[in-house]
Amino acid sequence: MKKEKILDLIKNQVLFFDGGTGSVLQSMGLQPGELPETWNITNPDKIIKLHQDYFLSGANIIKTNTFGANSKKFDGTNYSLEQIISSALNNAKKARYLVEQSNSEFTNDTHLIALDIGPCGKLIEPLGDISFEEAVKLFSETMEIGLLNGADLILIETMNDCYEAKSAIIAAKETIEKLGNDYDVPIFVTTVYDETGRSLTGTNIETMITILESLGVDALGMNCSLGPIQMKNFIKDFSKNTNLPIIVNPNAGLPRTKDGKTIYDILPEQFSEIVSDFIIEGASIIGGCCGTTPEHIKLLVQKTKEKKLLNKNNLSQSFFEKTNTIKICSNTKIVKIGKDEKP
Repeated sequence: MKKEKILDLIKNQVLFFDGGTGSVLQSMGLQPGELPETWNITNPDKIIKLHQDYFLSGANIIKTNTFGANSKKFDGTNYSLEQIISSALNNAKKARYLVEQSNSEFTNDTHLIALDIGPCGKLIEPLGDISFEEAVKLFSETMEIGLLNGADLILIETMNDCYEAKSAIIAAKETIEKLGNDYDVPIFVTTVYDETGRSLTGTNIETMITILESLGVDALGMNCSLGPIQMKNFIKDFSKNTNLPIIVNPNAGLPRTKDGKTIYDILPEQFSEIVSDFIIEGASIIGGCCGTTPEHIKLLVQKTKEKKLLNKNNLSQSFFEKTNTIKICSNTKIVKIGKDEKP
């Protein structure tokens, strides 16, 4: 599906992401320490079933089972990055095909496959031990395989660091340029915040938005880390600072551990009640992250049916450093510092 059609789709209707992948796979038998991406090859039927369930729940966009897939992670394993990514796309496409065959109202035009790109697993220098260029290379390898195997868009998600997000976006842009116009897909980015509204490396929401917009992403937002109750407080911070489509994919509450297992307490009914109201606050693409299931998404779609997208006004320009932003509005007064000097 062409990029322009996808972006037009976002402008005209609410879209729904799927929910959790890793947390659902754990309920299917994924063992501690087992790489979930290997299930694309070892348990393809379960991955296909998961994608089908999300499509049937009403999700428009499903994420490939590739969140942590990069060449470093799979170096020394039984599988190559090419095998992992290509099988992930094949599973997603097969799930879409099977649902389409059984449902005459289901079409590819409104049901998309996002190549899921998570953090590379290490912080970038100087905070970590991987260079910016190495990070770009890691992301590029995964993205090229994903696009060549039919991804409709790239989702860069769960980014804790604006510098790493930048490296992933540059990788996406360079990969698309390398492959040509036939592979020009939308780039979505979602970042992670704590309860104070800052990322792991200290960037606030307003600054993160300014950085992502300057890099030319097509949609932005937040996912993971927080539940819908906590995220609700930050929706307006997004809607008043960007005209881009806003994505919100919360966890099913804050995680806790019980008997060695991670538990999420917000059930589908409560989740859908809270998250459906995000549309009123300015979000246009909603879904779930850790702990959410097809049932969460099904009820969310049902609760959101009558809600309309928020109309947005043109916003001011911003200038930023890594953690803070200065806004320049049309009515901002120019402040003269110093005194006039005649030449």
